Amino acid sequence: MQYKITRQYARDIEMPLAEFQEVADARFYLKAKLESDAAFNVTAIYRLYVDGKLLDEVNRGKINTAGIPARYFADEGIQHMKPDAYKVAAQDLVNAPVTLAHFIELKDARLFIEKKLPVDSTASKRITYRILKNNEMLEKFDPVKPAAANPGQGGTTGAANKTVFRPTPFNTVPRPTGSPQGWLKEVPQETAGEKE
Repeated sequence: MQYKITRQYARDIEMPLAEFQEVADARFYLKAKLESDAAFNVTAIYRLYVDGKLLDEVNRGKINTAGIPARYFADEGIQHMKPDAYKVAAQDLVNAPVTLAHFIELKDARLFIEKKLPVDSTASKRITYRILKNNEMLEKFDPVKPAAANPGQGGTTGAANKTVFRPTPFNTVPRPTGSPQGWLKEVPQETAGEKE
């Protein structure tokens, strides 16, 4: 990954946020992240690097970071993404999956995909996005399914959007042919007052 994005809050150090293959995707994510930050009233400085050189800096004038220099490429320990970063892969109908980006946080990977899906649908592209961690798929975003079917879509995130399958044996038990719908007899339950 050659395009790296970092984030620095006021009175904080600069930390890696995401890595991208294409500069267009990196700029698209920066725009989406700024919109998301504005909705939550968060202000941070975002820096876009290409091959270790500063390419762009966003929100620099909105935050006073006096005395706290950017340390992204001064410290070797944070130049590279964690090996367990969230990977976003895209696949169209014809080609093999392609890795678009790596993210430190899952919510940032979801934000990128949620903003990318409507843009792809208006351009008549049918691209399926996947979020992977350690080469295991965590979530799949399919453009054909409605927005409610994609995990992470909408205003809530986390456990509220996960679909849970809880089978019950009574609905799936095959019935002999010719048996009526209500072939089980319900036994009336006796209450404690009726029993004598």
